[in-house]
Amino acid sequence: MISRSLRLLCVLCFLCVLGAVSGQAQLTPIPQDEGASGLGLALRRLGITGRVLYVTAHPDDEHNGVLVALARGRGIRTGLLTLTRGEGGQNAIGSELFEALGVLRTEELNALHRYDGVEQYFGLAYEFGYSFSVEETFRKWGHDETLGDVVQRVRAFQPDVILTLPLESKGGGQHHQAAARLAVEAFRAAADPARYPEQLTGGLGPWQARKVYQGGVGGGRDSVAGPPPVTVRTGVYDPLLGMSWQEMGSIARASHRCQGAGQLKVDPGNGEGVYYLVDSVPPGPGKEDDILDGVDVSLRSLRRFAAGEEARVPFLEGDLDGLQQRIGEAQGAFDAKAPEKTLAPLRGVLDAVRALRVRLDQSGLGPSARRALDDRLAEEESETEAALALGQGLSFVARADDGQVVPGQPFGVTARVFNQGGSPLTVDALSLRVPEAWSASRVSGEPRELGPSQGLEMKFSVTAAPGARPSQPYWHRREGRDRYDVDDPRLVGLPWAPPDVVAVLAWRTEATRVESREPVVWRYEGPWVGGEKQKVVNVVPVLSVRIDPEIAVAPLSAGAARKEFRLRVANEAAGTTSAAVRLEVPRGWKAEPVEVPLAFAFEGEEIGARFSVTPPARPEAGQYQVRAIATAGGREYREGYQVIAYDHIQERHLFHPATVRLEAFDVRVSPGVSVGYVMGSGDEVAEAL
Repeated sequence: MISRSLRLLCVLCFLCVLGAVSGQAQLTPIPQDEGASGLGLALRRLGITGRVLYVTAHPDDEHNGVLVALARGRGIRTGLLTLTRGEGGQNAIGSELFEALGVLRTEELNALHRYDGVEQYFGLAYEFGYSFSVEETFRKWGHDETLGDVVQRVRAFQPDVILTLPLESKGGGQHHQAAARLAVEAFRAAADPARYPEQLTGGLGPWQARKVYQGGVGGGRDSVAGPPPVTVRTGVYDPLLGMSWQEMGSIARASHRCQGAGQLKVDPGNGEGVYYLVDSVPPGPGKEDDILDGVDVSLRSLRRFAAGEEARVPFLEGDLDGLQQRIGEAQGAFDAKAPEKTLAPLRGVLDAVRALRVRLDQSGLGPSARRALDDRLAEEESETEAALALGQGLSFVARADDGQVVPGQPFGVTARVFNQGGSPLTVDALSLRVPEAWSASRVSGEPRELGPSQGLEMKFSVTAAPGARPSQPYWHRREGRDRYDVDDPRLVGLPWAPPDVVAVLAWRTEATRVESREPVVWRYEGPWVGGEKQKVVNVVPVLSVRIDPEIAVAPLSAGAARKEFRLRVANEAAGTTSAAVRLEVPRGWKAEPVEVPLAFAFEGEEIGARFSVTPPARPEAGQYQVRAIATAGGREYREGYQVIAYDHIQERHLFHPATVRLEAFDVRVSPGVSVGYVMGSGDEVAEAL
């Protein structure tokens, strides 16, 4: 049996992996990840223990061809840590700016990772706009706090190599140079237990990567001092992808649509990423031909985690060699016309890795060594399960009958399993994982054996908890700060919180048990013949409230001049809803009418209301707030949500309080004076005027 401590570690690892890939899994997979090519790519990843972490400042800073070369071409587990979500940039396709733009760019990164197979992580820094100074960037982001973001991700991801942007540049925004400096500093800091000791809990420990490089497109060093550059070739043709790595990278990069990324795939040709070694432990030998020179990425490299304790695990070297041999047999059995040939050797791989995990858990290894080894072997187990599903020809989908539910609402889920392969499989169990206080029960369908071209269907009834929280970003910015607060520290670094509803399938190929997971999605047709769209089940409040304008000025010289506000209240519950809406105003101010009753006839209906607010006869200068509050069923609703949806991303919601910032101050205009005003990006002065 696996010990309780290792079971806890596995749960934490699953949360991180599920959160990191959930945005990718919820979109339709690309053809290369299915069928024979998908199996070939999955087999390529087996037995590879190397990890590379790429650290950048914004979405689109990454070298997409290099990411494809590493993750797809070489099977290296590759992560991208983007310190901001790109909130301070421009939007070439819509009106989203600031936090909303960050949500859009987060989803664009998730969309492009379908192509490069990379795991996405984020820091908590806010992109405040163009910066001419690294020092200014550190003042606004907080040097120590943002360095802590990088250190935490290095310790969690445990890369062998760190790549980052050029340390110096003669021009351009200095966020890039700040990110590079933090990556280089984190290279040593992550290995020092005296740095950020509060992170060293729950299985996280110090980690020393082997090497850190700067560079990317066109290199990154103006002087010629230091070791010569290392190139990562990206023009290599990959038969499993049907194109070169840089071609696939260009398709991935096209997902940065709001930044005006080119939409045309590059033609075949030579390409490369150029990197310069900044630091290494131990010191590098000099000239290198590859960023992973000197780094053993085979399974045998895992022996290093038991250094000094070899006598307690005398079986480790032989078991790792045996596992590597079994993986070689599975890779050698690959046949695009007969994927089932890989099933027997893959079963052997899975059984062997599980047996080794049990032996290590029952050994006398210290906790740190056991955790480190089990983390790598758990990853190998998960990758083998994915390969087995592809070799089997398993089709597993789980779809909800509603993509948008309110707290307490029941909805249905249909899960389908189909055996497309030529070998039988047995479904042992199919269940739904839901949050605490939600309920899920099976209403039809039974597990059974499935022969070739056979399938089964199970239906479930799910009810969201009465107090279910709306689906929204777990990160929030307080006004005036250039760093996010978070709802749950365990989620820091992930693009999104994991989906609320996940289908879990337990099945067997002969006697080998396998587990597959899929987020439950709602499938629909995109607008304007936009093709198939999917999104996870989103929780929304019964009533969504918006108020306009969001900023208002009350000139003191105007006396008790009334201000007019328009409210829009949307009903998100099925059927009819009786509600009311009112304004909460500062003491001494008056709102008319006092309340407006609302009667909704159907889900999605939106009703407007108008209010006027009158200040007292002699209002004091200052900043005030006017809040819109809707009530229904004894509950108050004080916010509305912005829908962020395009055909290349999954729909997301960003909530805003239904609040007006009202500024009262003395405004006087001389007679006959005309004032011209040029509006800037994100400017709200015109609304205030």
